[in-house]
Amino acid sequence: MKILIPLLSIAAFCAAPAAAGNDPLDLRLSDMKQIAVPAPARPALKNEESGPMLITKAVPAAPGFRAAVVARFKLESMRNEYLNTDAAFLTEKKTRVAVAGTSAANCVPEAHDCDDTNSLYMILSAGGKIYGANAYKMATAGEKTITLPGEAPLTVSVSANIFTPIRSTVKVTQNGKTLLKNTAEELAKAVYNKGEKVSLSKTYAVIFGTNILEDASLNVHFADKKQAFLGFMPSDDMTKSNKIPLESITEAGVSFPNFESAYTFRKTADGYLEILR
Repeated sequence: MKILIPLLSIAAFCAAPAAAGNDPLDLRLSDMKQIAVPAPARPALKNEESGPMLITKAVPAAPGFRAAVVARFKLESMRNEYLNTDAAFLTEKKTRVAVAGTSAANCVPEAHDCDDTNSLYMILSAGGKIYGANAYKMATAGEKTITLPGEAPLTVSVSANIFTPIRSTVKVTQNGKTLLKNTAEELAKAVYNKGEKVSLSKTYAVIFGTNILEDASLNVHFADKKQAFLGFMPSDDMTKSNKIPLESITEAGVSFPNFESAYTFRKTADGYLEILR
């Protein structure tokens, strides 16, 4: 799984694709350092060719090592809550639809080039189901029609602002009536507001979700619940998010040299994320 900082750079709809390694949305969590904290060690995970480079050897903690828990979150209570934003509207039949943005965890080469920018989606959530509109396709080729059960079609479109991408707008209409019109910045803030807040070197909103997958028709669906991610959205730039695969975090604990390296992240047996220092 590619490590894309999704959430929410809707601004990236309009930007030209960045050179490899220079995309501000792309956090490659390579050279992760696994450290021992008081918990049973787990087998090292195998490196994935297209995913984070996981180390194959744990580094034992120094004698007398102690770590204080600075934050603790119940993961299941947070799952996919970031999609249920207050950036929402009512359809003609009074169905509530929430709007958010994220990236697909996979790539279907038959549908588009496997570039991170092409994997960004607007996600509409209603009645426990999700519907996706590929952002890059909308920005370059036009609008997307989404049909909810029993509803007249919804039309989703993007108006790109190439000079100030965060001012780009997303609009949803139904039978010619505008139901929602928000900037990329407003949508990012709506997702940020759904996250659990934590203060590390800066303040973040922490979100947790099941991976979202695309198909050859650029429709989306949830992956298996075990395929999940954590996102850390900084308060000083809500259009960026550090996205970490849940499988990268073990009960033994890991640290990330290129993300809050002073802290250790661990997943407990009873389903909590703990952040220690």
